[in-house]
Amino acid sequence: MATIKLLLRTAKTLADGTHPIVIRITVNRKSKFIFTGKTAKVSQWDAAAGLTTKKHPLHNELNIYLGQRLLDAQTELLELQRQKKGFSAGTVREIIKDNKPSMTFVQFCDKLLAELKEQGRIGTRSTYRTVKYSILRFTNNNQSLTFSDIDVAFLTKYEQYLKANGFKISYVKTQLNKLKAIVGKAILDRVVKKNNNPFLEYSLSHLRPEYQHRSLDKDTLEKLLSYQAEEGTSKHDTINFFTFSYYCWGMNFTDMAKLQWKNIYNGRLVYNRSKTGKLHNILLLAPALKVIEYYKHLKYGENVIPPAEDYIFPILDPDKYNTASKMANRIELKLSMTNRCLKTIADELELGENVTFYMARHTFATQLLRKDVATAKIQNMLGHSSERMTQTYLDSFKNDELDEVSKLLVG
Repeated sequence: MATIKLLLRTAKTLADGTHPIVIRITVNRKSKFIFTGKTAKVSQWDAAAGLTTKKHPLHNELNIYLGQRLLDAQTELLELQRQKKGFSAGTVREIIKDNKPSMTFVQFCDKLLAELKEQGRIGTRSTYRTVKYSILRFTNNNQSLTFSDIDVAFLTKYEQYLKANGFKISYVKTQLNKLKAIVGKAILDRVVKKNNNPFLEYSLSHLRPEYQHRSLDKDTLEKLLSYQAEEGTSKHDTINFFTFSYYCWGMNFTDMAKLQWKNIYNGRLVYNRSKTGKLHNILLLAPALKVIEYYKHLKYGENVIPPAEDYIFPILDPDKYNTASKMANRIELKLSMTNRCLKTIADELELGENVTFYMARHTFATQLLRKDVATAKIQNMLGHSSERMTQTYLDSFKNDELDEVSKLLVG
């Protein structure tokens, strides 16, 4: 049996003659108390109702406050009872005390960002930081914004604000998804109650981005991969990076930059994907092996076994980039340089489109689909958590096929 009740604790008398108002939690006849920070005299307290009488100068305001505190405590107790797990009065008290409704949105974001920095999760930290400052711009730098302010109406206006500022649907959906994740973490930290989650009512399903074709056709791909650049130049590195990514299951730039010689074993590449932690075990095809051998020979010469901890690609210098933050900044800069170089090469080859490094990943997936490889297998190779995510990469391919079918009508 568990009960929660408001009491005037007359066993303790303060200097002004009042007594503290407490929340008493009783579980299996054992009680614990939480001080509300409010006080009253015996003459101002209705013991039966558990509220102050009209004799208290702040009768109405105080009873509203106490009623909310009692409701919050009872909600926490009900949640514990639903979980059907054993708990004590002390457990309930700590859970209620640990609830921090006074923490603002900005304060919670700062706490979350500090934790992510300590964990070395720089990429995730960067996305949450973007959301924090986006919300601040939207609210005119409202540092006092609380999670209770973030309701369905708030989310609707925020979505409209992003659209009005020219952001694409894909970006709007990403921002709202990240905000949803922050709210979810606040719920786990007991800063927000589950039933106060605005995303229970506010759905993101209406935000359907129109993904542009982001893969290269076979002829364009062959032109790019066969581009002859002078060794030792940025263009040469750029083509090597793109080639390696394409032939290694569309590996992203961050994972490629962090590859070490210990990740090469018996002609295979074995590593954990940074984004998901999923283990990949990839057969190194001849074009990818050629890229690796080039950098091996360039740095170590012939017949030398590289140190296991050395990086394969000339992107990270462990002496310069020796923290997670420095590594992330370096990788971001190098990726930007690589994309600029790809644009220059695409212009030289007159490819007619802006090529980016990320296209290696989309092109890898699309080329496999063109060879009738099952979507489930492509999903596994890309490291996606669901086929639905993989389908995003492949939808534009389907559109191209349908376009060709349509043309038969006038052919």
